[in-house]
Amino acid sequence: MAVEPKLTLYAVWHMASVVLAISVPALIVGSLPRHARPARYLVLFVSALWCAFGLVFLGLAAIQPESAWLFKLPQWILLLPVGLLGLWGGSNTARQGTRAKEGVPEQ
Repeated sequence: MAVEPKLTLYAVWHMASVVLAISVPALIVGSLPRHARPARYLVLFVSALWCAFGLVFLGLAAIQPESAWLFKLPQWILLLPVGLLGLWGGSNTARQGTRAKEGVPEQ
């Protein structure tokens, strides 16, 4: 492989690693009760990113002609659950914030 494409692949790999590493503290802070409501949009955004990353791996694996495509690129197994759980948690936090504004007690 030529040097330029190889360096580009390394750069993209490390960019993705940085995004994933930075998003972990954002999700942790968003999970704390004290910060859940203020950070809900950040959690939803980061979770959408993780879901999109997982779908990229699924899509790339699906277009491969070989069988067992689900496990050809197994990174989606870790990315999608985190993203989906984050979306679920962020949307629940948003609903709780709406209930609090309407005067409905939280459960």
